[in-house]
Amino acid sequence: MAVNEVMNVCFRYWKEQGTADNLSGLMNFQDFQELMDVPQYLAVEKQYKK
Repeated sequence: MAVNEVMNVCFRYWKEQGTADNLSGLMNFQDFQELMDVPQYLAVEKQYKK
């Protein structure tokens, strides 16, 4: 669930910008997760797994 939402955000960006070239090497994975608010999605996912 969390990964799906992150990918949706990425694809939306690529569609709006028309390219992903300018993303190459700009940030590490931790920064990317924070930018996409992955911890929030993981917390929601964890609630539903209980």
